[in-house]
Amino acid sequence: MRLLTVFAIVVCSTGCGHENSPVTPTPPPGPPQLLRVQISGNASLTTVGQTSQLTATASFTDGTSRDVTTEARWTSSASSVVSVSSTGLLTVLQLGATVITAAYSNLASSVNVRPTPPGTFVIAGWVREPGQGGVAGARVTDTVSLMTASSDSGGDYRLVALPRGETHLRAEKDGYETAEVDATQTNADVSMQRMIRLHDGDTATPPRFAPNDLSYLVGGVRCFPCRLIRLVAARAGTFHLRVTWEEHAVNFSLFANGSVFPTSSTELVAEVPVPAGETVAYLGMKVPTGPGPVYHVPVTIEASLR
Repeated sequence: MRLLTVFAIVVCSTGCGHENSPVTPTPPPGPPQLLRVQISGNASLTTVGQTSQLTATASFTDGTSRDVTTEARWTSSASSVVSVSSTGLLTVLQLGATVITAAYSNLASSVNVRPTPPGTFVIAGWVREPGQGGVAGARVTDTVSLMTASSDSGGDYRLVALPRGETHLRAEKDGYETAEVDATQTNADVSMQRMIRLHDGDTATPPRFAPNDLSYLVGGVRCFPCRLIRLVAARAGTFHLRVTWEEHAVNFSLFANGSVFPTSSTELVAEVPVPAGETVAYLGMKVPTGPGPVYHVPVTIEASLR
């Protein structure tokens, strides 16, 4: 009996395995993933001709990092101001502002470079007409130091060697309304509106409204998106204004002489008393709420003095 018992135990211990519960092997860890790209080096440049070597470092999910300076794709947003070589070497070509970017694999990092003499500042930005793009040839003036710059063919401008990093700017160009903005060293974009001046018998089709359009404060009410309209009367009378459009999903309001004239369907009719000379009115678009707001609606304005 004792031998039989021992045999049974041996059979159970060797024959009762885990055939129905196989162990799944753990797959080997995959390669580390790129976590971030960082730029280091001197970006505080002060004179034309000065150079500086930047370095790009890639960090990975396994905690390691690697110098990828020669593998990164280097670009300068304003290569006429500061050029950057394929190995990250900066060269100042003129005073101003640019953004240097190093891209490696699917990630990138950027740094602002604003070469200007020690103790001075650069204010740069874009002069634009909403829905139309950059405005070339606009004169941008720092109203504190009275230093000026002109926007280039793409609307970009740079004011260099300014005595302070915060100021007030004024942008001017024939055929456009003068625009003013508070500015800091970080960035200062300026939106300008093409001038809309209506005389008796005129018809105008202003540039279409855009999502990043102009905004005006009219009698404590914010008009956005909005167009400033100048009504020019040779004599005192009443301007009859008729505004028409084709998009049924939007409406407009006209602000003039303290009154608000609402729309009806796809037409706005307003009788605006005016003195001799120039009267300013504002045409505001009522953008419907909900997904996919409607912009870029063509508008026609007809004016007659009665």
